[in-house]
Amino acid sequence: MRKIKVLHLTSTPDGIGGVERLLLDMAKHYDLDRFSITHCNLFGDTGPGPFVVGLKASGLPYFEIAGRRWNHLPHMIGKLRSLIETEQVDVLHLHMVRATIVGGLASLMPHRAKVVVSKHYRYAMLSSALPRLLDRFLTNRADAVAAVSHSVEDDVTRHGLAESKARVIHNGIDLQSFDRRSAEERERTSYNGPGPLLACLASLHRLKGQEYLLRAMPEILRSYPTATLLIVGEGAERARLQELVESLGLGDAVMMPGFDPNIPALLPQIDLCVHPAVDEAFGLVLLEAMAARKAVVATNVGGVGEIVADGETGLLVPPRDPHAIARAVCTLLGDAQRRARMGNAGRRRVEGDFTIHNAVRSYERLYEEMILRRPSPGGLPSATAAP
Repeated sequence: MRKIKVLHLTSTPDGIGGVERLLLDMAKHYDLDRFSITHCNLFGDTGPGPFVVGLKASGLPYFEIAGRRWNHLPHMIGKLRSLIETEQVDVLHLHMVRATIVGGLASLMPHRAKVVVSKHYRYAMLSSALPRLLDRFLTNRADAVAAVSHSVEDDVTRHGLAESKARVIHNGIDLQSFDRRSAEERERTSYNGPGPLLACLASLHRLKGQEYLLRAMPEILRSYPTATLLIVGEGAERARLQELVESLGLGDAVMMPGFDPNIPALLPQIDLCVHPAVDEAFGLVLLEAMAARKAVVATNVGGVGEIVADGETGLLVPPRDPHAIARAVCTLLGDAQRRARMGNAGRRRVEGDFTIHNAVRSYERLYEEMILRRPSPGGLPSATAAP
């Protein structure tokens, strides 16, 4: 039987976040006897960032399409359509806003591929009106939409997507990457300090809420004066967060080392993972912390409550509430046995519900359904039906 050919389209100019880590992990676990997997990244003119390097190292076919501005759209759409036809793509799988726009516009003209959109975000998380409107319109025309949480599924159906097109496919992680790290690897990413080590692992973006964790630190330091906060990530908020560290007089209590590619080696060193997001479609880093048997404190927003079992694998607090964050952090720092129980419960939860194997198998079933699906009698043809 002919393999189903899938093309993942992404739009990562640089850096690496939850979506990129998910796709890199998935690249290792497809059933290549049944599926042919190819990746294409937009913004191919920006140079080889860690995501592109990782995709190339996976051994799967990889392409790039250059272009960064609205007036580049015709060129990008033409290149993508040519790639779809040349590679005889059966399923075009879109990730991220700009990939959804470019891929969705390409799909308005008939071609052979079915279109699947993975929704890694909620519409309220998009600050620009035109991309938000285009994303919504083109997502609603897709053949299927895979939401990363029930919160995201509710959001896309509330914005016009037919319920019959939507399903939830939770993200997953590769547990082996958390179990095979050697002591030597851990030593290379060592963050030693005199007291408890808190970690916030997220891009430096306003939606990740690092500001509220920083504002909680003075209260935490009153109870645990030797505590250290490690903010791992990079992004546009760096300068503002550094100014806040100075204005709060946090000094050596906060470290901001930038992006760290070796999160599985870092996590065993921390005492508590804190995720103070203002909005969050899913929260892959929470799975990573739980896989490393670490308790978490997280804001109860978006899909976070689908990951963290409050009181069992961590503590959930309201968003934008530094006092609630500080109180939860101090509660768990004061009870090592409870943190250990939560960490072990979190690991069991990931093993049962959030493995990369589960995510890949779910997507593979979706691809097969897309190929086998036929238009209903009297129904309108899909946006990607062949002429």
